[in-house]
Amino acid sequence: MDAHVEALRRYRERLLRWPNVVGVGVGKKLRADRPTDRDAVIVLVTSKLPEADLASHEMLPRSLTPGVLTDVVEVGEVRALVPSREEISFRHARQRPAPGGVSIGHREVTAGTLGMVVRDAASGDPLILSNNHVLVGGGASYRAANARERDAILQPAPYDGGGLPTDVIGNLRRHIPIQLEEQRATCRVARRAERGMNLLFRLLVPGYRVQLHKEREGRNLVDAAVAIPVSRDLVSNEIRGIGEPNGTRAPSVGLYVRKSGRSTGVTGGEITAVGSSIRVKMGEGNEAVFSDQILTEPLAQPGDSGSILVDADNRVVGLLSAGSDRVSVSARIDNVLELLDLEI
Repeated sequence: MDAHVEALRRYRERLLRWPNVVGVGVGKKLRADRPTDRDAVIVLVTSKLPEADLASHEMLPRSLTPGVLTDVVEVGEVRALVPSREEISFRHARQRPAPGGVSIGHREVTAGTLGMVVRDAASGDPLILSNNHVLVGGGASYRAANARERDAILQPAPYDGGGLPTDVIGNLRRHIPIQLEEQRATCRVARRAERGMNLLFRLLVPGYRVQLHKEREGRNLVDAAVAIPVSRDLVSNEIRGIGEPNGTRAPSVGLYVRKSGRSTGVTGGEITAVGSSIRVKMGEGNEAVFSDQILTEPLAQPGDSGSILVDADNRVVGLLSAGSDRVSVSARIDNVLELLDLEI
């Protein structure tokens, strides 16, 4: 598999620029939707079209280097798992102490999942772990400037009826900012150029406006944030339906994992690819590319964001953040712990 990992590293950016491609990773080649024993670079597309409908320049290569095959897998549109107003959760009730797997969220979000209780490596304080897009407010604003330390975190989340002072379970402690692929230009030169072009557009094509956006080259490793409980007795070390976490484990293709989420409870499936890079829609026209991700069979629905992936021995493997009807996306737990300075 080393040759496939190296080929992915070399061709990742080129593949991600291909039309219809949303992600790449290393996994097993599928036959009749079942994994075979042959390694492949997995190319994820929103929709898989017949070769007859594609021009020659639109067809993905069957191999990247000698012996390194590709496999095109349809996954649909991958989105951050934020619930719609029509969805009904069976884990939305106020719970004290609150375990992992229940409704939680910032005042300005709908609802996500309390992943688990971790420990601050520096202070030893217990902290609540979930996603950035669950614990950081501001709608589509995921950057550091929009996060306010000590913002109230509600359990249950606002979508599930949280809002009373007694629903405040903690306060935002810290998070990893998410680098969006494009961001509205704010510098003086860009805004001046934008105004000038819009003056011209008023004359040439009335009714249209130009907006300049700055391209971002950064890649994200995690969608993660932590909050400090108002009181230690308000949270539980257990994950509902799973039990207490028992250390960590590196992900591997074929490993069976489970998660406990606010929307779908305890579900499980196999890891299908590791070392993956995938483009995720973050709402309101924003997209972000996440690298070194774990791809699994579909485990989650909107509202399950923040769930923890564990193996059969409850060793923590990842932090779930996004998905579609055909794939779920999680960050490696070792990246989460290192970047946020945490311990299990």
